[in-house]
Amino acid sequence: MDERQQLKQVELSTVFLRFFSGFGAGMIGTIVLGIILFLTWGIVGDALAPTANQTVEDISTGIVLKKESHPLFLSIVILAVFLATLIANLSNTLVSSATEERYQNRTTNVTQVFLGNLVILPIFIFVYLVSSALYGPIGIGVTAMAHICLVTIFSYLAMEILSQTKYLLLSLYGVIVGLALFGIVANFIASLNPTTLTLTALPLLLGFIGSGSAIAQMFYSWTQRAFGTDVLDSDKRFGDDYGQDVDYSQVDDSDI
Repeated sequence: MDERQQLKQVELSTVFLRFFSGFGAGMIGTIVLGIILFLTWGIVGDALAPTANQTVEDISTGIVLKKESHPLFLSIVILAVFLATLIANLSNTLVSSATEERYQNRTTNVTQVFLGNLVILPIFIFVYLVSSALYGPIGIGVTAMAHICLVTIFSYLAMEILSQTKYLLLSLYGVIVGLALFGIVANFIASLNPTTLTLTALPLLLGFIGSGSAIAQMFYSWTQRAFGTDVLDSDKRFGDDYGQDVDYSQVDDSDI
């Protein structure tokens, strides 16, 4: 896309559209996650449960008992999380490309999201191994949540980078708003029923990142109209940088 996209005004309906689009895509991933775990547990049963071995650590405040996770349990969790997030993010990319005009490069978006999810997996396997060794099943669960958050954020920002260059800073703010909303709701759900959070984490995360981007865009559009200043335009320069135009054609690739 040669032309730099201009910021468009967002209505409240867009906030709900992006939330339910992301939530629906996340539900597809959750269904995949549930199917994998259900089939696995149905076949091998308690063989995947944490082992009975426990390590006892003396701490000044008491004794901590930690169950070690079964190696096969770790492998199944990694596979389930990877396939669930991959399918959810690909579904969200396809839905966004179909419902929003700015995501025109559908094939490119899908390809980059797929490659990104694939590349992040082997990197995170080392994190899973360390978390499993140090903290057992709890560490695996926390790492799985971090994995889900990372690939979801990557997939969203990949689409934003491929679709525009002018307001990428605004996209970052949208991610922060979405994560904040997700954190609030996730903590509330976890306090009531942690199992429910396991089944709704992926849909809620995708939904809130989508709606968070719309909320940030809607609020920024209001500030533009109110104050007449476009501070998040990537071409905007402040202080000593003001008035200095960068000629990107003179930039050597070796400097990047």
